[in-house]
This record gives sequence, C-alpha cells and structure tokens, in this order.
Amino acid sequence: GDADVQDRVGRIHGEARGRVNGGLDRSDAHDERLRVVDPRDLPHRGGDDEHVHAGMIPHADYTGRVDILVLQHIACEPPAAYGDVLTERGHVLHPVEVDEGEPLPDWRDFGAIVAMGGPMGAYEDDAHPWLVEEKRLIGDAVRAGLPYFGACLGVQLLAAALGAHVYPGPAPEVGVLDVDRTEEGGSDPVASILPERFKTLQWHGDTFDLPEGAVP
Repeated sequence: GDADVQDRVGRIHGEARGRVNGGLDRSDAHDERLRVVDPRDLPHRGGDDEHVHAGMIPHADYTGRVDILVLQHIACEPPAAYGDVLTERGHVLHPVEVDEGEPLPDWRDFGAIVAMGGPMGAYEDDAHPWLVEEKRLIGDAVRAGLPYFGACLGVQLLAAALGAHVYPGPAPEVGVLDVDRTEEGGSDPVASILPERFKTLQWHGDTFDLPEGAVP
C-alpha cells in the first residue's frame, strides 16, 4: 500500500546519503529517473565557497533538510505528489516557472534539482530560447554531482544536457502502460525497489538516447 511504498522510499532516501550510483537510473527510456550521488564525492568548489564535508548534503541543515530547486515548464505541471513527499520529509521547494520567464537561480544554492514536464520538446530551442540556459544549468549541476530527478520533459532535458540525442518517437505513448525493470536496474540502489514489471501513466511523444555512463 501507500504506507509501504513511502517507507521503502524513506529507506532509499537514507541510503542515498551513503551510496553512490555511477550513472543515471533507468527503468525505461520514457520514464522518470533519479540520479543518486554520495555527497562525499561532491567536489570542493574552492575560493570563498563552503567546503562540502564528508557525509553532508550541500545546502542541508543538521536536520537533513535540503533546499530543492524545482524547474517547472507549465503552470498545470507542478511537482504535485513528488513535492508532497519531499515537503513531508522536511525539505523546502523553490519552484521556478522557466517558461514564464522567471530567472534561473545559481544551482550552487541548492542541494538537489527536480525538473518537471511540459508540452515543448527538449530540442525546441528556436521556439523556446530559455531551454538553452536551462540545459546549461542542468548539465553543469549534474556534472558537479548535484542530485537530480526528472519527470517527462525533465529527464529529456537531462539527456540533452549530457549530450544525448532527444527526438520524436515512432508513435505517441499515452495511457497506463507496462514498464519492465532492466537487469541493471535490479541491482541499482533506487530502481531495485521497483517490481520487475509495473504500470505507469505515460503521456509523451518524444524519446531519447541514453547519455554516456547511464544505467540502462
């Protein structure tokens, strides 16, 4: 039930602080995924910036609260249930509606990024020029080790930001459809909590290739 799922997510939330995933979690090329990093592997930025000490999440207080940057691309697609779980656990969401021209903040001021969906394609830079700066922010943050969760367009932007090809799929995928967890996902610290086959609500027409180093 919901309580069991939340409990399992909670255990993963705790384990994520001490385990490192060498790439991007992936159960299917069209679904949400989460990148988990060990905070001890985060680089020191040097200069006057604060040190990231072993065992600490950047921009988290001693209660474990994390300031999370939310990249939103249309008003009707907020973090919703994702946001509910995060705020219930004491984290603070900082939404930015990029499509409305709200300025992107410095990603170094946050301990994680959540990127939501939208009706545009990750490759439509001409129609949506703000995509260029957003993809640059995502790429810089993820390469520096900042935890990132992308849903729909959010994960397509992640793929594009890391140099992978994003493009229209052969046909739209709409409805409650089966997703199979891969063999590699079965040994992943996040995806392994999922059953081997499960149903997800899908509503997209685009797909993408996996970036180099991603977990298939």
